[in-house]
Formats: sequence, structure tokens, C-alpha cells
Amino acid sequence: MNVYPLKRFRLSNEHIMAVLFIVLLLYLIPVWLKNPADIQAFMLSLAVALILDTASGFLRYKRFVCSVSAAVTSAVLHVITPGIPLWCRLLGIFFAIV
Repeated sequence: MNVYPLKRFRLSNEHIMAVLFIVLLLYLIPVWLKNPADIQAFMLSLAVALILDTASGFLRYKRFVCSVSAAVTSAVLHVITPGIPLWCRLLGIFFAIV
């Protein structure tokens, strides 16, 4: 029986999530050109997501742990819910992260 060792890749999960976040930002550029006020809603939802992720990481691990997944979660919810009010999007981010 042949046993294959685990393959190690240069890119970690955090690197892949960062690339996905950049792709989502590039996807949102035409939306922001049509509606510049949407940039403020995105930045607010991104800030809330990062703060929630940092706070939940601190409560769980007793140290500050912030990952890129909160930013990706915020960007994905921003992309798939274009006409939803901001408070609903923030509520969705809260439940998605916590």
C-alpha cells in the first residue's frame, strides 16, 4: 500500500482569502462608480465585521485574533444584497460572524 504525504502549498488559507477579497473589491468598482455613496456603506459594514471578528476572537482565545475571513464575509454580503438597507446587512454580518 502506497502512502502519500500531505502536499504543502505555498499559499495559506489567509492568502487565498485575501485574493478573494481583492477580487470582490474589483467587482464592486463599477457599482461604486454608479453610486459613490455605496462606498461609505461598504466601509461601515467592513469596519463592523472586523470589530466583531476581533471581539469574538478575543472572547474565545483571550488574545486578539483577526482574520481576513470577516472582511470576505462583509464583501460577499455586500455583493449579494445590493438593495437591502444597511441595518439589515449589518445584522446579517453579525449573525454570520458570531
